Amino acid sequence: MENSLFAADGVYARVMNRLWNYIIISLLWLLCCIPVVTIGASCTAAYFTAAKVIRGKEGKPISEFFHAFRLNIKQGICFTVIYGAVLAVLLLECYYLYQQSSVPLPVLYLFYGMALVLIASGQYLFACLSRFTLGNFALFRMAALATFRHLISTILLLLLLVVTTVGIYLMPWGIFIFPGLMFWLKSYITEPVLRKYMPPREEADPDEQKWYYNI
Repeated sequence: MENSLFAADGVYARVMNRLWNYIIISLLWLLCCIPVVTIGASCTAAYFTAAKVIRGKEGKPISEFFHAFRLNIKQGICFTVIYGAVLAVLLLECYYLYQQSSVPLPVLYLFYGMALVLIASGQYLFACLSRFTLGNFALFRMAALATFRHLISTILLLLLLVVTTVGIYLMPWGIFIFPGLMFWLKSYITEPVLRKYMPPREEADPDEQKWYYNI
């Protein structure tokens, strides 16, 4: 029993390999977020790697991460700048309105809701970027539609984001493992949604990547 537990393909090896993948993805994500404008590309690469390597059991985390990062760097920067600027304006406006006692509560809640919707759509945006080759507007539109069409998934994604953020706040060392864990868990929520927007699987095309049809 003990020998099978610690065998090369035993439970201990699988758990440690999974843990190591979480750490690698978290470190690469953190490293590639440092320039700020590359946050979008880093989130895209982290999601892609978690889905393909950990769930799909294909490839190596470092090579897959940088493959996805390079592939999506231009659109990732574009989304980061636009999305980040709009979100920053909304959050600043929310803070300003909160400080004004004369502002009606419905107006304040309206801006809170707009900020929340933007944050929610961002949970889909970079997952969509990792999967689809589309123009910027088409990806924004897909993320926005998914936010409202799949409300249960949207709520779960927001809860996952909150739990991860709070976990890192309470346990700062978690920055080295929680992001990778979050992207892995996120794939279980977003993959069923993304599959609804994917074309039928073409078995006759040997060059098409099909791993994501099976996760």
